[in-house]
Amino acid sequence: MARTRRDFNKFDLYEWCVQSPAWQVRFLHALHGQKPVEFGDDFAGPASLARAWVAMGPGYQAVACDREAGPLEHARKRMAEHHDFGMDRLALRAEDVLGCKARADVIAAFNFAVCELHTRSELMTYLRNVVFRLRPKGVFVADLYGGERQFVPGVTGMEVETPIGTVLYEWEQRRADPTTARVVNAIHFELPDGTRMEDAFVYDWRLWGVAELREALVEAGFIVSEVYADYAEAMDGDGALMTRPIEGDEGEELNEDFVVYVAGRV
Repeated sequence: MARTRRDFNKFDLYEWCVQSPAWQVRFLHALHGQKPVEFGDDFAGPASLARAWVAMGPGYQAVACDREAGPLEHARKRMAEHHDFGMDRLALRAEDVLGCKARADVIAAFNFAVCELHTRSELMTYLRNVVFRLRPKGVFVADLYGGERQFVPGVTGMEVETPIGTVLYEWEQRRADPTTARVVNAIHFELPDGTRMEDAFVYDWRLWGVAELREALVEAGFIVSEVYADYAEAMDGDGALMTRPIEGDEGEELNEDFVVYVAGRV
């Protein structure tokens, strides 16, 4: 059943237009390579990934951590709409990820969330804490964007089919300074009735490079770092995603503008 105008908010629009939670958690599960159960959704926002993780089955548990209480309250409301959802298996914690102690098999910082850490000192503090939190053989994954236009201001848009109809999703890079790697980005939505939701989300980020993050992972104590260019290329006979990292010595090239997933293993 499609939602009425009163039934959705900007967090729903974000999940519909920006994320693919069901695919993302399958990717993370496959990336672990064994049988992960506990998931840490860092910088969780409305905890879309954590909710999708526990929805994979009754044995899955998740902790969603975000310093903003509002998005987590949205997650709590959406969980309450599904009585068989397993609310007892998902913990919502309004706290800074730098102080989170929840253990997990897999921890993710998606939606370019590590870019909220503006200094290398903050980044290292966070990554060392992640190493402490991960179970043996655990994996951490963060996404980054880059390419020729990573510091070029501009607006891109796309139409997305959602439960309320066709929504125009716009991504604006408002300011960008390559000398400091600081960017200010915003997300706008145009609803099916033409209503504009300007500055639904605004971000002040330090745009980390792929090589920078990989070096920081090793320095923080991860055994190895890997880079993935997409969620997965195929499925095995059991329907599990098959993942393959980019191998630099094979000369693989990324698109002019790209999003990659950087993984660290302990």
